[in-house]
Amino acid sequence: MVGSCHGNESGRFAELLGGVPRGLPSLIGYAAILLAWSGGQFGSDDQAYIASRWLLALTAVGELFAIGLTVVEPFVLGVTCPWCLVSAILMTILFWLSAEVRHGLRLIGEVAIRNP
Repeated sequence: MVGSCHGNESGRFAELLGGVPRGLPSLIGYAAILLAWSGGQFGSDDQAYIASRWLLALTAVGELFAIGLTVVEPFVLGVTCPWCLVSAILMTILFWLSAEVRHGLRLIGEVAIRNP
């Protein structure tokens, strides 16, 4: 059933690790991604480099979580939650953008090393 969040909220995958609501790790993950992004935007060059690594790692984990959830919903639970799909699309965009940022910083660092 498309458009139903009820199956996700009440199904066997509604909680993780024996009682943690599935939405809580997602909320914590998005907050961590925002924190890493902020460190890259408002920190020094060294902090931006470290933040870009964290940003890529966090969005990669989020993307894997989103892929798993997107597969479990229709094939195991028989439902598709529109909010979960929006979150999966958003995580895909964030992962792609963080990979671009990481790649750009790596290229800037290579140019700086070649031309001190």
